[in-house]
Amino acid sequence: MKIILALLLYALSCLASAATLDARDRIGAWISPEPQGFFASLARLFSTPPRDRLEIRKDGTVTLVRELGGGKRQTLVATPADVSLHDDLMIATFPLGAGHARLVVTGWSTSHSKRLMGHLYLYDANGLFNGIPVAFDPSRHP
Repeated sequence: MKIILALLLYALSCLASAATLDARDRIGAWISPEPQGFFASLARLFSTPPRDRLEIRKDGTVTLVRELGGGKRQTLVATPADVSLHDDLMIATFPLGAGHARLVVTGWSTSHSKRLMGHLYLYDANGLFNGIPVAFDPSRHP
């Protein structure tokens, strides 16, 4: 019985295995996941929920478009000089008024999906003042 259970667990782990995204896998257009749950479904009856977008270009430029609600949008752009890679982490620093924002993401892929996840950290003259969890799925419309 233990052998059958071990074989079953091994087979399931092979089916559900994931790999960390490398720098090439992150290039492209990404969009935040659509909100889920009952209240999100109810809200979709009346409007389309805003979704943040992330674009990572081959030249290293990173653009983050944040939907702030009420029709307000914030576009942040990091030049290749403001983007660094550390193992599987990508860190993009965006100028932001008197401070800056720093996006730190990593990601994984399976045989049928990919996802980036991390945090957007917000800094002012006094230092870190907020951190926002983020996630992105590949966008079908770049």
